[in-house]
Amino acid sequence: MEEQKEKYLFEEMPVPKAVATLVSLALGHLLRSEGHARQASAGMMFGGILNVVLDPVFIFVFHLNVAGAAMATAFSVVEVIMLPVSLGMYFHTFRSLQKPARD
Repeated sequence: MEEQKEKYLFEEMPVPKAVATLVSLALGHLLRSEGHARQASAGMMFGGILNVVLDPVFIFVFHLNVAGAAMATAFSVVEVIMLPVSLGMYFHTFRSLQKPARD
């Protein structure tokens, strides 16, 4: 079991988590640039709070130690990705990604 945790923590986790973090930051900044700074900040804040709540659960309740902290961070980053995407769909925004209309 300990070998599986180490493999997950050091081999399988870093690259997808890094990509997810970059995507979440980019989407948050894109949402801010579209004029929805409050929603972008709320999403980042909720991701941080979710990480603080999930860390002790994964570490102490599921006995996953450092791998549990990594998983909690990954889950919170995924949430931070999902919120700007859903808000962008709700507000029909992300105008900066649309092609400009030709006159």
